[in-house]
Amino acid sequence: HESTLKQDMYQNMIAASTQSMAAVIGGVQNLWVVPADNKENPEGNTFSRRIARNLQHILRLEARLDKVTDPAAGSRFIEQLTLMIAREAWEAFRASIS
Repeated sequence: HESTLKQDMYQNMIAASTQSMAAVIGGVQNLWVVPADNKENPEGNTFSRRIARNLQHILRLEARLDKVTDPAAGSRFIEQLTLMIAREAWEAFRASIS
């Protein structure tokens, strides 16, 4: 995402990793990681192209996230947090219409 572009290439690497992982956990159908400097330089520099390519490889080949239908399924913490948020939202909704 262009708003996360920083001059520090390592910060870009961390931001791209976090955004990509969040997209996968969120259920994205397709993921294309572009170099951090893509807007200024469509070809990207050598490092940013390498990071964009390797990040996709890590998520697919090492984390094997392309083999999992729902990476967050079964996560007790996420399931409990989602249930708590849903209950509190429902109570807030009911209180607002009363």
